[in-house]
Amino acid sequence: MIAHAGFSIFASLGSMVDVDYGDLVDFLSSDPHTRSIVFYMEESIGDAKKFVSAVKGFARYKPIIAVKPGRFSETPQPALSHAGGLVRSDQVYDAAFRRMSIIRVKEIADLFNVVRVLQSKHLPRGLALGIVTNAIGVGVMAADALIESGGARPRFRRRVLRN
Repeated sequence: MIAHAGFSIFASLGSMVDVDYGDLVDFLSSDPHTRSIVFYMEESIGDAKKFVSAVKGFARYKPIIAVKPGRFSETPQPALSHAGGLVRSDQVYDAAFRRMSIIRVKEIADLFNVVRVLQSKHLPRGLALGIVTNAIGVGVMAADALIESGGARPRFRRRVLRN
């Protein structure tokens, strides 16, 4: 998937009886080799105050990317709370992640795609993204996805080439 991407740590927190997401972010904040944090968040956050405090310090300088399954109320409850955690509204997670500058993705593959982009030496500036295609339908779908995720199409100046 990602060429030359290393992991400094892989952690499974289980039911978070003694260590939660806030503890993990605090721990990784002190590691000089950690350039980003990638979360698969199946359970609730745990101690929300501790998590927000830890994330604010880390996300100011380094990105946090998260995938949080169970985005819809129709999702089967046992899949969301197999360890007994409370199921919360997905809109709350969306709002909280945005406020804390956590990049939320919908699929596991997107976690790695975002990491690959963030590792690039040529990061995009701003929210504008040009779409170039030879098929209008694909271009419209790409524009829809861009706008849905908060991006914008750039305003190109039209130039006429003359011989």
